[in-house]
Amino acid sequence: MTILYLGRLARCAGAMLIAVLAAACAQHNRTPSPTGYAEVPVSREVADAQVLLTGDEFVRCLRDHGVTDVPDFIVHNGRLGWADEAAAGRAAVALGHVAARTACQPILDPLPASRAWVPLPPGEALAPAAGESGTASSGCTRTVAATEAGASATSAPGAGSGTAAAAPVTAGSSTRERILSGGRTRTFLLHLPSGYAGSGGLPLVLVFHGATDRPPTRVLEDMERVTGLSALADREAFIVAYPLATTTKAGRTAWGIGDPTGPGVDDVAFVTDLIDHLIATLCVAPDRIYATGFSSGGGMTGLLACRAADRIAAFAAVSGAFYRTPVACAPARPVPILEFHGTSDTVPYDGGPHRRTSLPSIPQWLQGWADRDGCTRGPTVFFSMVDVVAEHWTGCDGASTVVHYRILNGKHTWPGQPGATQTIDATTLIWAFLSTHRLASVT
Repeated sequence: MTILYLGRLARCAGAMLIAVLAAACAQHNRTPSPTGYAEVPVSREVADAQVLLTGDEFVRCLRDHGVTDVPDFIVHNGRLGWADEAAAGRAAVALGHVAARTACQPILDPLPASRAWVPLPPGEALAPAAGESGTASSGCTRTVAATEAGASATSAPGAGSGTAAAAPVTAGSSTRERILSGGRTRTFLLHLPSGYAGSGGLPLVLVFHGATDRPPTRVLEDMERVTGLSALADREAFIVAYPLATTTKAGRTAWGIGDPTGPGVDDVAFVTDLIDHLIATLCVAPDRIYATGFSSGGGMTGLLACRAADRIAAFAAVSGAFYRTPVACAPARPVPILEFHGTSDTVPYDGGPHRRTSLPSIPQWLQGWADRDGCTRGPTVFFSMVDVVAEHWTGCDGASTVVHYRILNGKHTWPGQPGATQTIDATTLIWAFLSTHRLASVT
């Protein structure tokens, strides 16, 4: 049984972590594992040191946001906690500051799967429970059974007339549906979580796939499988929609985000139409609509952050391809941004040529968002273990923040999936990040 205090370990923790990272790099260069990432054992002492440093950063963040009298964490058998009941009581009072907790919570989220530790003391949960958003869409007024939801996919408001047939959607299942948008029939895969009953107002997550030359018949289902977001939605009670991009004459399915090989389609208008359709036909919390995506879909997520911040509360991109567009990025409000990227990604981390154009570097793109959000501090590293370094910008306007996970030697993959880093799980972190944000102006 070991209890470690922040002050006793902080001075030596940095040296230990540097040694671990050095060992990881050496091991990666010598013997890559079959799954594509370095199998580097992390000693219990080093892991506990990282837990302590992460807890210390969380406490500093709370204090920076005006929270007073929050005690330091200790580590007890690998778990964050408080020294005694008196400290736990002080912490419960300090953590009642919801805005500060929301801003600082991403610091505690990236716990490795092999480490189980408790980030908060017993008491009020950070994120509101699903369905308790305080707002509900017009679709909540429909007295329909869960098996009827989505049985007919009508055109979105303002998208033109006509209907497109769709199979009935049942709670806990996923079904392809269609709407009309911009004179085109557009497809999306809809997943209603287990237990969906058409009431309460659930969060909605829009998930954008990457560009592909494969036939589009399985693109959405593959994105659902790789991310695992539908399975997570069943456990956490949120709705998921996987929109399908359009396919060019050359057979490339991609988003209209400035990619020279992509289609000239207004996909921002399509997403707006889709949101309107889902709000009208399902019980959605309009203040808890989120966007995430991979590769070109990550670029679509970034474009929506620029142009649809009045409809979408928070954004998360994985291996995002952030093409430059003729229209400057001018979000309607400060925007919460989360991004994952490997330093050996085919979408170049350092920017440069990509598909007959040039992309900005990921640090440049992130700093652009920090500037738009008015962040006054950062980037500050808050997590570093084996092959992952995480940093964030704080002191931002509103409830915004910018968070980045840099995967050392990471490829064009989804963290947590086979062949990718196992230090973090992108799906879990994305939901933990998105679910803490909501649109304050939506009523």
